[in-house]
Amino acid sequence: MALTFTTGTINQPDAGSVGQAMVEKIRDDVSAHAAWELVEEFTAGSGTVRWYVFKCLAASSGLPDDFFVVIGRTLSNGELRIAICE
Repeated sequence: MALTFTTGTINQPDAGSVGQAMVEKIRDDVSAHAAWELVEEFTAGSGTVRWYVFKCLAASSGLPDDFFVVIGRTLSNGELRIAICE
């Protein structure tokens, strides 16, 4: 798989906006790669966390199965959490 490097500065007025800008940049960069696809992007019922679910295709990664990366962004403070799943 090819490497993609992102450079730049995120200037936003508050932490929540910084987190949003960062995860949207990650989303756009990852989705642009042929090995990855954005499976789902949603805000759960409580409305406090926005979830981004990406799938890496086994055919491109060289691994035996697809795997997923899930990013959760807390809307109020922009905190990002990342999990890798099968």
